[in-house]
Amino acid sequence: MATVKQLDLAKATVDTFKPHIGSKFKTTLFAGTSEEGIKSDGVTVELELVDCEDRGEIQCPESPDSDKMLTRKRFSVLFSGPENFPFYDGVYQLHHADLGEIPAIALSRDAEKDGKVVLLTATFS
Repeated sequence: MATVKQLDLAKATVDTFKPHIGSKFKTTLFAGTSEEGIKSDGVTVELELVDCEDRGEIQCPESPDSDKMLTRKRFSVLFSGPENFPFYDGVYQLHHADLGEIPAIALSRDAEKDGKVVLLTATFS
């Protein structure tokens, strides 16, 4: 049985995603119904990575009970998706042909673009 490649989000940076701008990611939507009456429970849709942005560095504890501080590079990624499906702010698992499985990232609905797509943002820190 083949092992599924999984992206380590603790090691991911803006440079992990930049080469994949314009490429497709897949996710399965939560249960819901769009304004057009389209049910999305278990439907897999494609998202396109449209931008990545470096958001500087932050200091954070190595662990919840640690005094040791680590420097983390913050970044965000912006995806576009079809506007006719109900996207909710929440945690999604993505799949990408090269990056593999991208576990549990929080996507926030940003806005609608030209009434054709929904913009979704994930910020990593």
